[in-house]
Amino acid sequence: MLAFLVICAGLFSFSSKMGGDHFEVFLNKKLVFRDFVHMAKGVKSFELDQSDHNATLDIYYGHCGQTGKSRRIIIKDAQDRVLKQFNFSDATGKYMSCKVKDLTSLQKKNSSNKFHLYYSSKELPKGRMLAAISLTNFNTVTP
Repeated sequence: MLAFLVICAGLFSFSSKMGGDHFEVFLNKKLVFRDFVHMAKGVKSFELDQSDHNATLDIYYGHCGQTGKSRRIIIKDAQDRVLKQFNFSDATGKYMSCKVKDLTSLQKKNSSNKFHLYYSSKELPKGRMLAAISLTNFNTVTP
């Protein structure tokens, strides 16, 4: 009996990190990165260049496997000012999509090529920064 208790205590002493919040970012249906919030080691970053001008960014954020309610993707500048917000109804699919050209228009208005991608929802009202985005070689792009 004592051996059984020792084995049970040993098994339950390790906490499982399965589940939890995670997110994925796709560019034209190709995975850019996937991150699990409990294992995050800093903010991910990626670059978009002129060849991505007509591309689509698809973002998925899962709350323990569930899609959030009242979801928003927010683009902020380096000073944490909101530049653009995309709102997604609860009835839409699990992916939230935005066009890269919407970001390039922000670059022209704000003369900056670095942005922060945030997610917020009813389940995560304060939001979470998902990634830093750098736009490169967009100087000659016209909307």
